[in-house]
Amino acid sequence: MAKPRRWRKDPYYKVQVFNETFQSWKDERGAFDTIDDARAYIKLNVAPARARIMEVRRESRHVIEDSSAGD
Repeated sequence: MAKPRRWRKDPYYKVQVFNETFQSWKDERGAFDTIDDARAYIKLNVAPARARIMEVRRESRHVIEDSSAGD
């Protein structure tokens, strides 16, 4: 029997960290209900690594904030 899907807010936010070895972005575990929660996670757990925040909707996902955009 399949597990029931957990309800998730739409949109929600994911943090991605840049992997220098593979030159690609990788999702961090977990999701955030607000962009401020995602920013706080980056500040406490990821900085100073390159990170970005993705907005995830049912139909799409796109970058809304990139800490390396000024590089």
